[in-house]
Amino acid sequence: IENDPRCIHKNGSNPEPTDCARFVECWEGTSLSVKWCPQGLLYNTTKRMCMWPTRVDCSNRPNKMADSAKLSKFRSECDVARGKGHILITYPGDCSQYISCDSNDQNPQRCASGTVFNPDKQRCDFRSNVPSCKLDH
Repeated sequence: IENDPRCIHKNGSNPEPTDCARFVECWEGTSLSVKWCPQGLLYNTTKRMCMWPTRVDCSNRPNKMADSAKLSKFRSECDVARGKGHILITYPGDCSQYISCDSNDQNPQRCASGTVFNPDKQRCDFRSNVPSCKLDH
């Protein structure tokens, strides 16, 4: 995304405001990708790198994937999805996004406005067609 407001530092890594376990790679103010910190680590906004949770302040950013129960659930959901021949799963806690189980960085993709991810059809769909989706917004 050009002139991405998440690119506080025009070059290098920046915090992902919606998740303490992720960061945004930027070049010249353009976001190139959103990446996950390695398992068990969180993104430190001061040091601009992934570190142990005891060295990271997540008070302004949610920590959606840091606890191991959620990571285990994600891995098992990917195993189930692959068993059905699927490679995409709903992003944990937000059905307006989805993740490719075959992606190394597990970079979530956002569905277009007004749609949510339909795991059965493996694509974004109207919310009325995905009764399992419980969005707060």
